[in-house]
Amino acid sequence: MEKKKDEKSIHSGHRQRMRKRFIENGLDGFNDHEILELILFYCIPRKDTNELAHKLLDHFGSLSAVFNASVEQLMVVDGISTSAAVFITMIVPVCRRYNDNFDKIKKLKDPENCGEYFVKYYKNLKVEQVTVLCLDSACRVLGFEKVCDGDANAVMLNFRRLVEKVVKYPNCNACIIAHNHPNGIALPSRDDISATAELKQTLAAMGITLVDHIVVEQDDYISMASSPGFKNIFK
Repeated sequence: MEKKKDEKSIHSGHRQRMRKRFIENGLDGFNDHEILELILFYCIPRKDTNELAHKLLDHFGSLSAVFNASVEQLMVVDGISTSAAVFITMIVPVCRRYNDNFDKIKKLKDPENCGEYFVKYYKNLKVEQVTVLCLDSACRVLGFEKVCDGDANAVMLNFRRLVEKVVKYPNCNACIIAHNHPNGIALPSRDDISATAELKQTLAAMGITLVDHIVVEQDDYISMASSPGFKNIFK
């Protein structure tokens, strides 16, 4: 009986540590089996899910194959219940619905649409992060990419990495960058302003227009392209 209590305590502490990692850093640094293990916490409440995560990966070969499996296929793996299988099969449709939001934004040059989109993305993110929306000539979204992370107080705009993200989309004619201030206010710093001006020139030389730079803080944001103090950068 004492041994079972000890094992339960170890597993409980492990789950708490995994959740804490995710809350603080998102999925960055998680291995595929750890992502599955974390997901399984919420449909298998009182069991070590590490072994089960490995079984799923061994059986299907990859994380994406697990997510694309049917309920029946998942339940072939010993330990996967109907509830767990249904929970896993929901992941791809939910992601697809999330991505469909791109198609519902008609004019991303409208600062309000852009700002609202990025506010939702950055909500509860604890570290600064730079992202980019890549657009075609009709301002339709081609892709959304994370460029780089910082810490809770600062992030350096990595031009090389941003350009690498943008050129992945051959039809990209314009882009909107954004970053967040989790512990500050939605006001561009001096470094933000100078980096934006330099980036605009860099992208212009590639035939790509920098449409806007959105700075987010919780439920607030600033569109540099529409703010009197910064919009000259975008002319």
